[in-house]
Amino acid sequence: MDLDDLVKNIDRYIEMDAEIVKAVSKHAPKIADEETINTYKDYAKVEVKKYTEVFNRVVDAFYSDYTPLKYKRQGNININAGGLYDLLDIQTDETGRVLLQTSYKDILNPSNMHTDRHGGSLYETVFEQGWHGGARSIASDKTEVWGAHPSPGTAYWRTRGKVKYPGATKYKMHRYGRWYRTPAARMRPSPSELLVDWLEDADRNELYQELKTISGEYAKVIGKRIQDEIIEPITKKYML
Repeated sequence: MDLDDLVKNIDRYIEMDAEIVKAVSKHAPKIADEETINTYKDYAKVEVKKYTEVFNRVVDAFYSDYTPLKYKRQGNININAGGLYDLLDIQTDETGRVLLQTSYKDILNPSNMHTDRHGGSLYETVFEQGWHGGARSIASDKTEVWGAHPSPGTAYWRTRGKVKYPGATKYKMHRYGRWYRTPAARMRPSPSELLVDWLEDADRNELYQELKTISGEYAKVIGKRIQDEIIEPITKKYML
């Protein structure tokens, strides 16, 4: 190769590099934006799954906190019976990512937990404060209120025994048929406090690592697309 050919080749490489730089500057941002949307969609799946797992663990911990001999509500998702599982109400944006405006408790909908018979909020009494349900409560007319959640400090809790319903002539065995004398039970930290702590821990640890892995994979995808869709066609043109 003589000097003229060498100069021509160098000029051709300079021209090719300039075209590549121009094309990458023009088209790479679009590729990055497209893959970023896909990244967010994958983020969303991981976030929703992780937040749901953590929330269910919190509820399981609450239901396991009080002995089933006197209190058994595990797996009860009927909100009218005080189940906590239906509190979960994850709101997401257009990509599916979890919306957290003020705190981790934004994944909850307290209105899904009805008020007790005294007009109090079961969300506050049970989820925020950690009181277990099933306590005997006394209404304003001094009569027992069945099925009520506790006023903090209530000393009587239901357990298995015989009960005669209004209008009945015989007693029937019922799992909440009589009262068990024991101090009202309260979970500490409360489910609300556990939720915040465990979600913070999940975000710092396993969720962070999973999202980092997703980001790394999409960085490789972006690089490959830039190579395949922009650089490679220009390079082949100059190699002819």
